[in-house]
Amino acid sequence: AFVQDDLEHVLGYSIVGDAGVIIMALGVIGPGAAAPGRMWILVFIVSRAAFAVWTAGIRTGFFTGRVADLRGWARRSPLLAAALFLVAVASVGFPGLASFDARAELVGLAVVSPLNILLGLVTLVPLIYYGRLLAIGLSSPDSVGEPVVAWRPRASPIEVGAIGHWLRRTWDANRAFTTAAMAVLLSLAALATSAGAFGG
Repeated sequence: AFVQDDLEHVLGYSIVGDAGVIIMALGVIGPGAAAPGRMWILVFIVSRAAFAVWTAGIRTGFFTGRVADLRGWARRSPLLAAALFLVAVASVGFPGLASFDARAELVGLAVVSPLNILLGLVTLVPLIYYGRLLAIGLSSPDSVGEPVVAWRPRASPIEVGAIGHWLRRTWDANRAFTTAAMAVLLSLAALATSAGAFGG
């Protein structure tokens, strides 16, 4: 995921990486893995969905999925920057967060000490590719041009005689904003799920 230059590949490898914890949960025999396994599966589904919508928001707002072409994306779309930050926190977590504790418990049940410490550190690797995406987004754009305005809605005056045309034009003008707003909403849901708001 860190070396890929295509956002869909980054998304795909992130799904594979987090699904590895699900495989580990399924491989642990005993009732102790049921609750953390359910929690992690729920977090996995919601956080990967939020990351997928973030990827769609980038492609919609910037007309590319190539990471190398996205320098400065976070400066141009604060909504997408906030969404990626929330997705990273929801996916990786920190001690005390329900998802983090569930993943740590699964690692502890699956592997004996001291290998559980090493495997626990490996589960934090997504911070590297999230950090790369954010660093690219905060860097200066390669070219100077019209910035992509994906962080605020745009509307033109209503055309009373051509409402259908006005609706289509307004929808087209706000696709980037709508996708970015959906990414933020899903990332907030992912964070709430990661905190245990919806149970496991």
